[in-house]
Amino acid sequence: MTGQEQNSVFADPTQANLTDEQQRMLDICLGLIPPTHPVATAGTISHDSAQITWHTSELSDSRVEYGTTASYGSTSALDPELVLDHGVLLTGLSPETKYHFRVISKNQSGSSFISEDSTFTTTQFADNSPPSVPPVLTAIVMSSSQINLSWGASTDNVGVTEYRVYRDDSLITTTGDTYYSDTGLTQTTRYTYTVTALDAAGNESEHSQQVEATTKIDPPSLPPEAPSNLEVNVPEN
Repeated sequence: MTGQEQNSVFADPTQANLTDEQQRMLDICLGLIPPTHPVATAGTISHDSAQITWHTSELSDSRVEYGTTASYGSTSALDPELVLDHGVLLTGLSPETKYHFRVISKNQSGSSFISEDSTFTTTQFADNSPPSVPPVLTAIVMSSSQINLSWGASTDNVGVTEYRVYRDDSLITTTGDTYYSDTGLTQTTRYTYTVTALDAAGNESEHSQQVEATTKIDPPSLPPEAPSNLEVNVPEN
């Protein structure tokens, strides 16, 4: 072996029988093909997430650095799968915030492909989800003019701010509590009640189950007491 034989360790690699991929890698190593930086794009942007996609010319893993400045500060979990088309979903972002990001992909040989810095801005948060229906509405008759109401707390994706109380399908009050005393009622009268929950965006839940209650009758009025110590004076003839 002279060292110049084809495919020996001393052979001229440019004269070896190489596959297309081996030839491309050789050309990169020889500087005939400059390394390419992946071009990353941000899509499907919401108030708290963004999908980052990019393509690499070699099979490589996937990682994204991101943050509110070009110093980034946060890194996505490494996806070790070696692919050409990459996608990473960033979550837990803040609404209406500009983010910087860049992607990093490493091939099997350990070479890294790093994109240029890019930016995207998350959208405004839009709360369209109403709270849950207030559970277990209860009415207790206290007197001829008062009925006490109580119900369970509703839940919401952001937070419940208040409850609306309806009597006979008409709104009578709004409260931040889970109870209410309805006063000034008429004796021996049947009333129906429902309750709804509201969140900060003004979304109102469905009405709770309806409950009915009838006020008591006023006790009968007592007659006036008979006068005491009554004296009768009979004039003398």
